[in-house]
Amino acid sequence: MGNVMQDVLNQGVLNVAALKGTFIEELFEAMRNGHAHDDMEPVNPGEKVVGEMNEMEKALNFLRHKYREAEKKIIGCLNGESDLYSHKEKTRLIDKLVSCRSRFQVAEKLMWENIETRIAAQKSERNNPIGIRADHQIVIMFDGNEHSPLGEIIALREALTLRDILPLALLKNMMRD
Repeated sequence: MGNVMQDVLNQGVLNVAALKGTFIEELFEAMRNGHAHDDMEPVNPGEKVVGEMNEMEKALNFLRHKYREAEKKIIGCLNGESDLYSHKEKTRLIDKLVSCRSRFQVAEKLMWENIETRIAAQKSERNNPIGIRADHQIVIMFDGNEHSPLGEIIALREALTLRDILPLALLKNMMRD
C-alpha cells in the first residue's frame, strides 16, 4: 500500500464525519482489517500469472462479493415472500437493493481499473483478457495458443443493470400495493 493510503489509514480518517457510511469508509475499513475474498478458482492451463492483487484490490474484491451476496438475499426475500411485506418495507428493500448494486458497480469498476492499469505494461497483447485467481493472483488468459483472447471473463465483468437483477414485473407488482 502506498504511503499516502497508509497515512490516511493510520490517521484514523474513518472517524471523519464526511466519510461516515460511505463506500470510501467501507473500503478503508476493509483494507485496514485485511478483508479479502478467498474463494476463487485456481490458475487454469492456458493462463499466465502476471502479478498479485494489492491490498486495495483485495478489499475491493471483498466488497464486490459482499454486495453481490447482499443483493441475492434481498432478491430472495422479495421473490419468495413479497406478499408479507408492506409497501413501505418493499420500498426500503428496493432502496437497499439499488444501493448494493451501486456499490457493487463502484467496487467492480475501481478494482478492474486499478488491476488493468497496473498490469497493462506486462500484457504482451492488449486483446487478451485478465482475470483473478486463487491466492489473489492476476492472470492473462489465453485459449491454448497464447494469441487468441478468451471472452468469458468479459461477460463476467459486465455489470448487470437493476432491471437484469430484479425483473420489471416484480417491481411493478410490488408498487401496486
